[in-house]
Amino acid sequence: MDLYKVIRYFFVVVICAVIWSFGNTVLSDESSMQKIIDEMERLTSEGTAPNYDDMMPVLKQHEHELSETEFLQIAISLANMQRPIIPPKALSSLFKSKIKAIRSVYLEYDVNTNHFGEKTSPSNDFKKIIFIRDRNKFYSDVTFDNRKELAPSDLIRKTQAYNGDVVSAVAYFSNKSRGIEGGITPFETLQNILPMEDPLYYSCLLDLESQKLADRTQLSVSSILDGEIGQSGIIFEKTVTIGDTNCIVVQYGLDKYYFDPQKDFSIVKIEKSRLMTNEKNESMVKPYRTFMMTNHIDCGNGIWIPQNITLIFNFGSRFDRKVTINISKVKINDTIKEEVFTNIFPDNTIVSDLVHHATYKWGERPSINGLLQETVKPRSTSIYNKISIIVGLIMIVIEVVLEIRKRILKRRAS
Repeated sequence: MDLYKVIRYFFVVVICAVIWSFGNTVLSDESSMQKIIDEMERLTSEGTAPNYDDMMPVLKQHEHELSETEFLQIAISLANMQRPIIPPKALSSLFKSKIKAIRSVYLEYDVNTNHFGEKTSPSNDFKKIIFIRDRNKFYSDVTFDNRKELAPSDLIRKTQAYNGDVVSAVAYFSNKSRGIEGGITPFETLQNILPMEDPLYYSCLLDLESQKLADRTQLSVSSILDGEIGQSGIIFEKTVTIGDTNCIVVQYGLDKYYFDPQKDFSIVKIEKSRLMTNEKNESMVKPYRTFMMTNHIDCGNGIWIPQNITLIFNFGSRFDRKVTINISKVKINDTIKEEVFTNIFPDNTIVSDLVHHATYKWGERPSINGLLQETVKPRSTSIYNKISIIVGLIMIVIEVVLEIRKRILKRRAS
């Protein structure tokens, strides 16, 4: 056999091997997809469409054989199989109507934080919060009242208000010589005014989009349900029992949201998870943030506010903590006095006003014209004033030196 035939046979064998390998891969992928679809249909035939937990064993078995497109196709197929008691669009609309129905809020609650993260000694932080909202105006009063050893600069209380125009803030310090400090600043964001431990936030009842709180939209029902199929949350037909209630479950990526149909589909649990690998290098889904809401109060218009909230942050780091929120007082849509948002400074508080570029002592009249009558002269920062002072001092020194020299010469002459 000549060399030409050997080379030709060699290439034929290689091409056949490639075609055979590709065919096997396609058949394997088709077989994987078919096995997953068959499992979906089998579980559905038993009475209820499956959820992600039902499908997890077969998905893990074939996860390395499926592409991202095929995973998306599976998610779409799974979504289309569901027949929940409330469709996604209806649940989204329900929460939008709840948010619109909340005109004003008055809350009093305690927050207890237990730090148990790595490289940190176990500790507790306790604070009392009063939170008031009237449409687009906000007020928060946070008191830290369990710190045993207070440094001179420690903050023991902070009050903030947004009156629809500017932000006012009062800081109370443990050091009496520092006492109380006040400030007025232009409005930029509500991020620093709203307490992070906000019961409305964890109940998904905050109007996050219009208030420009983009970093908090992760807890917006409409944001996880209003997308296209395969790119939004899935409401599963199968319910999950929490306490004595059969809750519907919305899955958004790896995160789960649990709604109680008996409480107008109020949120009772949120479980945010991430994909991790264990010691055997096996992929696993592990919750890193869990929010539990219990003992809801019926406030009308389908609005239920939980009296007790437990937040568990488990990142496997020094930031791990357990936060418990206990609400002692809640009022929805009561009348709120305007002065709550405009007059938060105690009398004689020195206020640094960055809106009017002035520093003054707060008086009885909450108007800028009345306040400026008791203006405290701000420290001069003008470079021209500093130069004038320096030049003046130099001139005085020169005059003194000349006078001394004059007297010395006069004595010598005599």
